[in-house]
Amino acid sequence: MKKIISLSLAIFLSYSFAVDSAISAEPSLPWKSAVLECLQKASKLHIDSESIKEISWISNPLDSRKNLACKWWRYLEDYLYQSTVDVLFTEIDIKVEKYLKSLEWTKEPISALNDLQKKFWLSWEVWSFNQSYSNVCKEKALIYMIEIAKENKTSISTENISFKSSCEVVYKLKLQSYYDAWEVIIARETVKWYQNSKKTFMTTIKDKYKDLLFKLTIYLGQLKVIDAKWYTNTKNPQ
Repeated sequence: MKKIISLSLAIFLSYSFAVDSAISAEPSLPWKSAVLECLQKASKLHIDSESIKEISWISNPLDSRKNLACKWWRYLEDYLYQSTVDVLFTEIDIKVEKYLKSLEWTKEPISALNDLQKKFWLSWEVWSFNQSYSNVCKEKALIYMIEIAKENKTSISTENISFKSSCEVVYKLKLQSYYDAWEVIIARETVKWYQNSKKTFMTTIKDKYKDLLFKLTIYLGQLKVIDAKWYTNTKNPQ
């Protein structure tokens, strides 16, 4: 029992150290200073209403084409939330756009479409964009926000920093927009591919169909094994 407790404590301390180390390395990142700038300017709004013009034009440190999401809110915690989530989302946006550019959709449109679906919608896979955005909403943003709140000189309560359901709404809209646009492009290319080489197109479809049947056969076989052993190894099958 003592060994289990000691092991659990060691794992917890290792995790805490890893998180603290990751956070302590972050202050050098350019986006952190932009978030702090948003907070500092937002805190002036209660004194000078003209400051609202300033916060609307803070450049996104990761994408010069955009301004940082630092809009009018009643509480400073909300400024912190939207600006932190914005830069973390931008990090993923850049990866998404890089991935989309790398897709071989002109040569293998069907494979590209399959890959696109996996990258965008397999929410349980750590390498999927769905998982990346979701992680920002549920964990990553909160960790950074608490750290920034401690550094900020204004009165921000870390108790009011929590997950917001609107974060999921935003990232799902992002995913859907990216996916819909590229699905149309790839679908159009698929039609061209079929028109240019019907034989190649049908061969590819046939090969993928064979792969699907093979996997389905294995799956059905496993189900039969489970079904055969279910009643004999289960006391109460009901």
